[in-house]
Amino acid sequence: MGKLTTFEILVDNRDAVVKAGDTVRGQVLVELSNDMDVSEIRIIFTGRSHVQWAGSPVQNAYPMAEVQPAAESEQANEVYFNRVVTLFPPPPPDGAPRKPGSRVRLERGSHLYDFEFLVPPTCPSSFSGVHGFVRYLLKAVVERAWKVDFNMRTITVESELDLNTLPEARDPVELSGDLQVYHLLFHSGDCHATLRLPRKGVIPGEILSTEFSVQNGSHQELHKVSLHLKMEVLYRAQGQKCTMEVNLCKVSLGKVPAGKTLEGRDRGLRVPPTCPPSGLPGCSLIAISYKVELKIKPARLSLKRLKLTSDIIVGTISLNVGPYHDSPPDYWSCCPPTYEDVMASSPRVLHTDTGGASSAHTSSTLVSDSDAAPVQRATRRHTLPPRYNDEPRVTVLRQASSPLSVESPGIGTQQLQPAHPLMRPRANTGPSARRPRALGR
Repeated sequence: MGKLTTFEILVDNRDAVVKAGDTVRGQVLVELSNDMDVSEIRIIFTGRSHVQWAGSPVQNAYPMAEVQPAAESEQANEVYFNRVVTLFPPPPPDGAPRKPGSRVRLERGSHLYDFEFLVPPTCPSSFSGVHGFVRYLLKAVVERAWKVDFNMRTITVESELDLNTLPEARDPVELSGDLQVYHLLFHSGDCHATLRLPRKGVIPGEILSTEFSVQNGSHQELHKVSLHLKMEVLYRAQGQKCTMEVNLCKVSLGKVPAGKTLEGRDRGLRVPPTCPPSGLPGCSLIAISYKVELKIKPARLSLKRLKLTSDIIVGTISLNVGPYHDSPPDYWSCCPPTYEDVMASSPRVLHTDTGGASSAHTSSTLVSDSDAAPVQRATRRHTLPPRYNDEPRVTVLRQASSPLSVESPGIGTQQLQPAHPLMRPRANTGPSARRPRALGR
């Protein structure tokens, strides 16, 4: 009696990922230790979606009963395709149907059977959630007279959503809101927040560039400021709906002291590479949407929140921007900025403590109107060691735009000229080799 030693499904597509409208190709590997009588070897390719969740219990179904009946679950199924291909035995040349229950001898050794399936272009992307999924399976079956062996493998299907076909994907986002802050029962002031996005359309793997501004006009510290990227999943079954919210990414921006303003640009929100496109086109049971949220919590025990929420669109084909944005800036045609321009344009950071949870991609500044002192140009001071203990110290002042100058008590300031390249100091191996010669003597 033969024994099935190896039974695998090999897929030629990289990482078993295929786009909607493409072809899945592979082989079924069967290895036998001895000859075996087989009724049929076939492979099945199925694509379907399924949703299920527990419905709300029936209120007062049996008022006198001690135990109320359990809630019925809501569920629904949707099949996109179900295809079966017989790999062994081959069909007879005359096309006559095989007799049911007939068996064919399969010799010992390794056997490879090729297969290919076309994925319909209208199929939705693969998805797996709490209450439902969209799944594509390859199932290989070896059927014998007394036993059935099978093996399965999951195929990931990616459907396309071109952002260039959606006009709202290019729209920028700017939201603002206010929150009244209370300390105990007394009004402490107002908080104003702003959130900006350059556009709504993004693709999986893209890093969102968000600009934010939080003005704390109250007399107490804002406890927590954070940015969130969320996915909202809507399940439908038999006229009922169920909504679930998943937090994909979070960036903590820290605290805002009283009377301060937290503003900056964050690049820590990244769209996961495996996110399906918005809406999940092709599936009538599951709908997906994405949103970016700026959340402000004024106090640890406060029940009030300020939330600025904006919907975004996740597609698979990015927006076509103009050549001006695609080409890098020309750094050779413009002059570099001076030291004074850089120091004058750099903002002053008055408070950098963000509670230890700020992202490495976040650049924020706390600004106060009362702190407006001018910026002094930094000067580097180098002190030369004296030759003898009774000699005064010599201080060297060095600046980026001035030559080397020496200032010494009783001598004044002298300009030092660089030595001629042909002049070489003589080697000194005595005890004073490590002591520099005093300047101005």
